[in-house]
Amino acid sequence: MSKVAIISISNVSFTDRIVQDGFIEGFANTFARMGNEVRCYVIVPYLEEDAEKDIKKFKPDVIISFNNVFMRERLFKAVSCPVCIFGYDSASFWENLDLVRKNYDRYYFIHHGEDTYSQSHKLLPDAPEYHHFIFGYASDLRKKNIPQNINISFIGGLGNWNRSLPNYFMRMYYERRDFSLNDVKNKVIKDMEALGKNHLKIIKKIPNNWENLGLLDYRQATILNLTALKRFDVLRNVADLGLKVFSYPQFIDVIGWDLNLAKAFDFTPSVSLEDSEYNFNRSKISLNLPHAHAQVGFSCRVCAIMASNACLLSDYRRDLGLLMKPYFKNFPMFTSSAEAREISQKLLKETNYRKDIVAASQQMVDENCRFEKKIQGLSEMLNIPFDLEDKSRGSVYKHFEEYRKKLNNAEVQEGDKYQDKSSKKKGSKLNLKKRFKLFVNLLLLALWQIPILDLGVRKKNREHILNKIHKYWR
Repeated sequence: MSKVAIISISNVSFTDRIVQDGFIEGFANTFARMGNEVRCYVIVPYLEEDAEKDIKKFKPDVIISFNNVFMRERLFKAVSCPVCIFGYDSASFWENLDLVRKNYDRYYFIHHGEDTYSQSHKLLPDAPEYHHFIFGYASDLRKKNIPQNINISFIGGLGNWNRSLPNYFMRMYYERRDFSLNDVKNKVIKDMEALGKNHLKIIKKIPNNWENLGLLDYRQATILNLTALKRFDVLRNVADLGLKVFSYPQFIDVIGWDLNLAKAFDFTPSVSLEDSEYNFNRSKISLNLPHAHAQVGFSCRVCAIMASNACLLSDYRRDLGLLMKPYFKNFPMFTSSAEAREISQKLLKETNYRKDIVAASQQMVDENCRFEKKIQGLSEMLNIPFDLEDKSRGSVYKHFEEYRKKLNNAEVQEGDKYQDKSSKKKGSKLNLKKRFKLFVNLLLLALWQIPILDLGVRKKNREHILNKIHKYWR
């Protein structure tokens, strides 16, 4: 039995539970079905210390870290196994690349396609070529025959953190009242236009050292802002055709710009593999929208849609066209928001045409895009057996869920102790003290959301406050 540690973060911060990405959930489940012992770690501030201890105790045969999250030198030195970076986003979003450059002998790179492969070569030019593996695209989602009561669905965001650039300009304006900010604005727009034409273009930083974008660097911020613009344009052009959007709560910002798009938004979370399976299968069409850093490859969401009973409608992706060419000639993709609307109308009107595309897509996924074949290739690169004879011993341990259970149990026990003390008129002051500290830290966090007041606030400060809030939350 091989031991596999899978590390990721979650963009889902708006639910009352930690959620693992659906692609990663399917990835882990497949390792387990093949007979491996898998431990999954979703990294949030209050889990970091316990996660590091658990990984060291687990002694994995391989660590697979999406975007190299949580791979710090202390943890890296504490284990002796190879570490794989799974390029879930543009290589610009990978973490701690200095550690990678010092340890090419133990680092391997897993790519969906040519996009992250090309970008990683620019950022990590000395990495051995045989340490790169083109994983391709995969999904563990399955089709289900349920009533299709959604015409067009979209699960995703308008570009995570796309407020970074607007917030930057607001901060700089109120701090400096310097109208040369117009020159900076024009440079940013010029860079975004250049990035739209060439996603590999290296963008220089904002001139005059006017750069304080919070968690993101300048290139990441421009990528996400450009993505938001492109996606908004497509969605508003199909909103009146029966669109339903499952996204972050912040998506409701569109109510100030497009009422049809606001009507299409559903606050119901769709964040897990099970959620996606349900919502894709009950959709006639499901969208894959443009992303500024992916002009050849595409999102892992694409194969999930194609495995379901929904008909995929995507912006043009060369890799997608190549995958589908043997299964469906002239697979429909759009190059503009107007074309997206036109194709949507045709797919909704011509049921047989739509169902033919769905059947061809499902066949393509079953033959080319299931995890088992991909993991076998990964096994050969790493020389670690993953397809084991005794598959009954395979398991998935979700550290983030088990840790939450421990916390809940500890809180219940502490509550029982407190009740015993309170019957003796003790402990009430302690409880009030904790509540006061919680209030102070929540107030600080709230104040730091105001653009002018968050100047100079570092990521570590924010994480420290989040840890304090978790400590005093009862």
